[in-house]
Amino acid sequence: MRSLLFFVAMFAAFFIFSCEENSTTSGAAEKAVVDYFPAMAVTDTMLFEVFPDGDTSGTTRIPTSAFFRKMPTRLMNEIQYFDNTAPLYVYARGRFPLAEGKEALLADLRQNWYQHQSLFIYDAAADTITARSTVAEFYGGEGGQITTGSYLLDLDGDGDKDLVRREVERWIDTSSGDAVENFAHYVSVFHWQDGDFREAPIADSAALIQAFPLKSVISN
Repeated sequence: MRSLLFFVAMFAAFFIFSCEENSTTSGAAEKAVVDYFPAMAVTDTMLFEVFPDGDTSGTTRIPTSAFFRKMPTRLMNEIQYFDNTAPLYVYARGRFPLAEGKEALLADLRQNWYQHQSLFIYDAAADTITARSTVAEFYGGEGGQITTGSYLLDLDGDGDKDLVRREVERWIDTSSGDAVENFAHYVSVFHWQDGDFREAPIADSAALIQAFPLKSVISN
């Protein structure tokens, strides 16, 4: 059911933006989606986060209709919280080499309060998006929010980049009569394997949570 609702929502978004963008794209060759992504500096450890203020400085907005034509539906279905109640905006943040024959495209997707950031895996030889990983998100309301961020680094020392994904849930408990602020911390690890990031078991979650903090969390 969720996949069907997502398809309906994405069709509505695609239709809205197709109409909206026709006036700017008609009569001119359409720019390839991957060409919107500027080269991005690569460091040993990279931190991906989104912030409540929705800062998109340094990005380029991608026509939404072109973006969804390029991205495989099976990958976009993995993103949970979009709907058809408001326009969806896509911003290209950067691209960088990830592994042999693979590049990472870092994209921000925004709709109302919902902020999402994905790494899309791009096979340049085939001109195809082959995989996707959520690296950052922010969603929620006044009573509670969930913030996700990720570190990209060679965690296991095998020469390939891995993802450490942190998630912090904040909520207000009023069951005692007073408003009590609560936090819960989670961590997942994904190793690069066969052209994608695949989840791996964790021996010590507490150590990873302490080693990889999120700066975007208001208080933790």
